[in-house]
Amino acid sequence: VLALSPLVDFSGWHIRFSGDLTGIPLRWTIDPATVAPHCMHYCVYDPYNDDRRHMDLLATVLPPTTLTHIALPLSGHPSMFFLAQTGLLASTCLCVLRDGAAPDAAPFFERRRTSAQGHFALAQMCLLRGKYRFGLRVVDRAIKLEPRNVNLHLLRVRLLVRSDQSRAVLGTARQILDAFPGEPAIRSELAELVRRKRT
Repeated sequence: VLALSPLVDFSGWHIRFSGDLTGIPLRWTIDPATVAPHCMHYCVYDPYNDDRRHMDLLATVLPPTTLTHIALPLSGHPSMFFLAQTGLLASTCLCVLRDGAAPDAAPFFERRRTSAQGHFALAQMCLLRGKYRFGLRVVDRAIKLEPRNVNLHLLRVRLLVRSDQSRAVLGTARQILDAFPGEPAIRSELAELVRRKRT
């Protein structure tokens, strides 16, 4: 079994997809009694985000002898996007499913600069750790790779707000509204970010 950023449990602590899951009854989807005892499981995930907690839960269900962790730091969620952007998705799948082996980590680090998602994950970490100016440089590189990804632009606004660059915040907000017209969710998020800046 090859799993890319497997999500195991949503019982309250995980809010990343809470809006999408409203009204859906959630329960454990993996019962240890139903797992084939000799089936090998290879899981690709980013150990720096909530996927690590999902992997910790999965480790309570699967025997350690049948669970192989393939940790890709700063690959984001889902790690599949990172693999696709670096051109390593097919080779990773073949390495696991055909050869039964974890892939060599070196190519992931060599090609990291080609992934907008990898830059996004690093910029998010910069935001959390107060490294705002470095985070801006990183997210600007991501935007060059994926200029139509609105989440990258919104992250740029958040970094500008935290780094106390008022004029740049407003200018960037106008650029986003011009580039993505008719998106009420974007408008409301930008308004909230600007409001926080003013208060």
